[in-house]
Amino acid sequence: MILAKAVRAARNQLGWTQEKLAEEADIDVRTVIKIEQGKGNPMFNSLYSLIRALRLDARQLFYHEQFSSAPTAAHLQEFVSTLSEDEAQKVMSIVQIVVSAMRGDKGYDLIKR
Repeated sequence: MILAKAVRAARNQLGWTQEKLAEEADIDVRTVIKIEQGKGNPMFNSLYSLIRALRLDARQLFYHEQFSSAPTAAHLQEFVSTLSEDEAQKVMSIVQIVVSAMRGDKGYDLIKR
């Protein structure tokens, strides 16, 4: 049922109907319905199409509880996954400095400067 909840939650977050999801994923609407009801075993191709259509990290489908308990971290991961390697390196440097400052680590005390 984790898969069913994750697909339904992602679809609802986009404001899509089951029909719209089926159209975007290029699968039959009955497949979407069965997945959301937790029935049957969807084929890999169907799951792959859903992941792409819903713009999900595959881990969100298979580890939904972990992602739903930390939605901001999940959004951050999703955002970072869209960055180029160069962009990710620059963002990482900035994030390390900001987190160190927030935690009060010496050497990165930007707040007092």
